[in-house]
Amino acid sequence: MRGQGERTFAELVQVMQSSNREFGGIRGIAYKNQQHVIVNEKRAFEDINHFPSMPYHLVDVERILINRSKMSGVGRVLDYASSQGCPNACRFCAEPLVMKRRWSGLSAERVVDEWAFLTRKYDLSVINLVDNNFLVNRQRVETICLEIIRRQLSIAWQNVNSSVNVLAAYDREMWQLLAKSGCRSMLVGAESGEQEILDLLNKRCAVDDILKIANLSQQFGIKTSFSFMTGLPPIAGMDGIKREFKATMRIIHQILRTNKRYDIKLFLYTPYPGSSLYFESLNYGLHVAQSLSEWSKFELVNITTPWISNHFKQQVDQARVFAIPYFQREYLPGIGVKWSVFTFLRRLLSGLAGLRLKYAFFAFPLEYYWLRRRWKRMGLISEQGKR
Repeated sequence: MRGQGERTFAELVQVMQSSNREFGGIRGIAYKNQQHVIVNEKRAFEDINHFPSMPYHLVDVERILINRSKMSGVGRVLDYASSQGCPNACRFCAEPLVMKRRWSGLSAERVVDEWAFLTRKYDLSVINLVDNNFLVNRQRVETICLEIIRRQLSIAWQNVNSSVNVLAAYDREMWQLLAKSGCRSMLVGAESGEQEILDLLNKRCAVDDILKIANLSQQFGIKTSFSFMTGLPPIAGMDGIKREFKATMRIIHQILRTNKRYDIKLFLYTPYPGSSLYFESLNYGLHVAQSLSEWSKFELVNITTPWISNHFKQQVDQARVFAIPYFQREYLPGIGVKWSVFTFLRRLLSGLAGLRLKYAFFAFPLEYYWLRRRWKRMGLISEQGKR
């Protein structure tokens, strides 16, 4: 399937059910005929309002809701897609390859109608959005919020995926409306703490925009996840990679000083085939995976590029599994004795983690190796160090 798959998939199923099984007339697919790969004509991008509603009734929704409720702890949660695509042209992302920077969203009225129906039918507590970029059309989002409030729809909605440039353009009134209508959490692709890298990635935003979002999220009580990557192609040499890593550690520290409960995701840059940075990575010696086994190791926390050393990965791992989560740790509620050995140790580790983030200093990680030994004894990580 290439691009939108709704009509393509329906036509494919119809052909597979027929006697001739000829795939040549199905737009939007590529397939293998004996040893030949055949790529059919593209299918035009379509307004998703032309598609029917998601047929939740075809699956065991109740089992899904029970499992999700146990995992989330926030009640009965159901996934929902209100849009497809993303208009941005971030150079590391695969989305521009799939939807060609096109975006289509269900009308605000249809979104709220379906949320109201699903809430009643399945007794939902939360709608979990799976859009690639929910906030693209401000007027649509504003109408959704106002309609939720007007109907007094008792539902929270979370996991609002957005790019920094879109969200930073929202004023305080819009943030207030989001919070009032039930928006509880967001995922923001912040990517880097260095302006030069943001420009390289074509993020169309400033470093200060990331901090602005962190401050507004705090003021309006919307929990936010910030996603970062490090170890991009060494266009400015290895010194550039180290400089970018330090800048990213500093902005993560600043975000967590705003609110330690913010979720921080930190990954190694992973070249998605076909993206513009992928082709640039080839110029720096990127090895293209040649087998399914090699592709299985192509993950965001593994080394996939030749310019990333084991030493640099170890620093990223320290930040990801120690410095960030331990800086976030506070005293446990109801612990009883405020200055017990346990709370003193927690505070010591939190302070050390904060200093390491603030100054991007990961040499002599004695506390990290001590914790790793404890994690192994407790069975939290394997002998290979995987959590």
